[in-house]
Amino acid sequence: TRSVHLDQEVYGADAATFKPDRFIDSGIVTEGGSRKPFLAFGGGISQCEGRHYAAKGCKFVLALFLLNFDIKLDPAHEAPSSGLALFDMTRIGSGILHPKRPTHILVSKRE
Repeated sequence: TRSVHLDQEVYGADAATFKPDRFIDSGIVTEGGSRKPFLAFGGGISQCEGRHYAAKGCKFVLALFLLNFDIKLDPAHEAPSSGLALFDMTRIGSGILHPKRPTHILVSKRE
């Protein structure tokens, strides 16, 4: 995994530099539609032993958030339509669907 993530042919001369925003709008999906090799928890026999713990931790934090906060669409903005027309399909190869327009929400603490 480390050798893949430090490959300068894929990530350029700054492959060893810590850049947490490297995969945000930087083209994780190349123009040809293939993905740059990003293996968050490794792969094969040497996968991260804590990957399941990390995933459970994320679910726990999300559950706590949903239990303690109310989330509503902002009535001051137009609600998004439904269906696949709502999403930008250009990055579907990365497993992420972004909305074509922003969705405005209101978050308030539950009492």
